[in-house]
Amino acid sequence: SDVCSSDLAAVVSGETLYAIGGQSSFAKPDVEAATLDGSGVIGAFANVSGVSLVTQRAGFGAAVVGNKLYIAGGTNAGGTTLNSVEVAPIASDGTLGTFAGALANGTGAAVTLAAARTGLRLLVVGTATAPILCALGGGTTEIDCAAVNGDFTLAGNLTAAAGAMVSMRTPPETVVV
Repeated sequence: SDVCSSDLAAVVSGETLYAIGGQSSFAKPDVEAATLDGSGVIGAFANVSGVSLVTQRAGFGAAVVGNKLYIAGGTNAGGTTLNSVEVAPIASDGTLGTFAGALANGTGAAVTLAAARTGLRLLVVGTATAPILCALGGGTTEIDCAAVNGDFTLAGNLTAAAGAMVSMRTPPETVVV
C-alpha cells in the first residue's frame, strides 16, 4: 500500500526526479525515482534498487554539486537530530549511485555540519570554478559552508560563515541562486 512521506528531499538529475528519505511513521532510508519527459510530465515513481541513505533521516537538506548529491542534517528514526553529511555519485546519465558518509577531500575525516540541525536547506553559492556548499535554516541563524574541490568533494566540514540570517527559519523557503 502507498505510504505518505513528509520532510523528504527532492532533486532532479538529468531526466530523473529523485525523492529521498522523509518520514511516514518513521524516518525512511529509501530513494524513489521517476522519469521526467520533455513536456514536464512526471512518470510513475519506483524504488531505486540498491540505493538508500546510510542513515534513515527526515528533515534534511539536499543539493547537487557537479556530479555528486549531498545530504546533511535531519532527524533519524530514533528522533535524534543529526550533523552528519552523506554523498552519492551521479553518473553522466543522471543515475544516482550508492550513498556513503562524506569525507574531507574524498578520503579524509568524516564531514559534518557545525551543529546538528533539522529542517535545513543546502544550496550552492560561489562560481562554477569555485563552488561553495552552504547549509541554512534548521532552527538557527548560522550559515555553515564548505569549499568544494575540483572533483566536487568537500574540502572539510561545513563551518560557520561570516554572515548569518537575521532570524531563525525552519524550514527556509526554496532558494534559487
